Amino acid sequence: MKENTTKLVNRLAVLYEGLDRAHGQFIITGVKGSGKIEGRASTVLGRVTEGHWLEHLQGTMGVGVVPIKDDGTCNWGAIDIDVYPIDFKKIQDKIDEYKLPLIICRTKSGGAHLYLFGSEPLPATLMRSKLMVYAAALGYPKVEIFPKQVRLASKNDVGNWLNMPYFANDKTERYCIVGDQKKTLEEFLDLAESKRVNEDELKEIVITRTGDDDFMDGPPCLQSLAATGFPQGSRNSGMFAVGVYLRMKFPDDWEKEMDPFNQKFMNPPLPSKEVLMLTRSVSRKSYFYPCDKFPLNEHCSKELCRGRQYGIGEGNEDDPMVNIGSLVKLMTEPPIWIIDVDGVRMELDTDDLLSQARFAKICMERINNYPNRIKPITWEKMIREKLRNVEIIEAPDDAGSEGRMWFMLDNFCTGMVQARVKEEMLMGKPWTEEGRTYFRGSDFQRYLEQQHFRSMSSKEIWSALRRRGAEHHSFNIKAKCVQCWSVPAFTAQDSEFDIPSVEGEF
Repeated sequence: MKENTTKLVNRLAVLYEGLDRAHGQFIITGVKGSGKIEGRASTVLGRVTEGHWLEHLQGTMGVGVVPIKDDGTCNWGAIDIDVYPIDFKKIQDKIDEYKLPLIICRTKSGGAHLYLFGSEPLPATLMRSKLMVYAAALGYPKVEIFPKQVRLASKNDVGNWLNMPYFANDKTERYCIVGDQKKTLEEFLDLAESKRVNEDELKEIVITRTGDDDFMDGPPCLQSLAATGFPQGSRNSGMFAVGVYLRMKFPDDWEKEMDPFNQKFMNPPLPSKEVLMLTRSVSRKSYFYPCDKFPLNEHCSKELCRGRQYGIGEGNEDDPMVNIGSLVKLMTEPPIWIIDVDGVRMELDTDDLLSQARFAKICMERINNYPNRIKPITWEKMIREKLRNVEIIEAPDDAGSEGRMWFMLDNFCTGMVQARVKEEMLMGKPWTEEGRTYFRGSDFQRYLEQQHFRSMSSKEIWSALRRRGAEHHSFNIKAKCVQCWSVPAFTAQDSEFDIPSVEGEF
């Protein structure tokens, strides 16, 4: 018997539990000629409610969930295959062959989300590392993995969200597919709940090497191309990369492996004369993988490749040797930039992005890694590319330096011992009368110093106060001219906290 909507909503909410501080919304606006759906996406502060899930199933507002939580764990993860057209049956056959706990859902654009669900909160580091390995084994190393990070930068950071399946429920184009069979929402939930794994079970799932699993210890791009075939026009560059791999793996007699690999992976195989020329080229000096050239660049996963025995390692002088992901701009004053570095989210200011030295210092402090210094022009090009796709998030009132300063002013005006009369301002106390609180600037600055607040200069503080309605005054108090500021009075707590009684405590 078909479940009622309330139960379906509850099951979805439990299955896709994620960050409770923010979520995504997606409103469809049209469809491209390629079939890819267009829409307006936005990040919204606040948790996903049952009402949001209901709108999602009704097809009025798409829901996106951020998988990673503030404690660095996640209840689910996904491989996002945004490749068209896609052979769902072939992917399912590989999943079954490797016995992976993955469930395929068709996306709104005709791609695939391969979900992995936990029966308990799983470390994001484990989830990401496993999904990267699975993606490469399935022939899709250059895809997005969710969660995109293993740790959020701060309470200002809201991570990255993924569109949820079964938008518009019975009319959906985002459904679970097993082989060539479309599953209903109830069938999907039953399957997903049955395939959930705990941390120990996930660690024990290992892809066993078979005769067809070539390059598992080398670059994921070669592993993928070996499985799917080197495309037309790429045999020379592809075989050159194979030669670099063989030279690393078999340093003493790698040359004799060149022709067998050529016969196995190139279709049709290159002539022996060309293989000999490539062998000589690779042997002349320590050539490196041509990562930025076709066809390797179409299948690249540097984050995974760096961990492979015969991957990129330290060889590319124009690679920062850390995986630098997407960029987020939090619209505070001044703005806060958030960026993924090796799966860890970092808060930066504008100068940190402009300077490789400052960026390297933050990486050392946060991830115990010192990035490789690359050419300034290469760094600038990378930052420009990140800015072209930057995600803009409107900041909450208390975010950023100005927000924190205002929060401290609230504490200063309401948490300090209050002046009963104007004259007590000379003792450093704030004084409130007729809806405004008066205080001396030097007293507030002393308070900020005691709180170790150094994010704004004095000029920036007073400019921010004026923007929010602060006024400057001069008073004669005890024959002394007193310069002070006033702001609209903050609401102070007017009652004590209730202390619950605990029986048997004493």
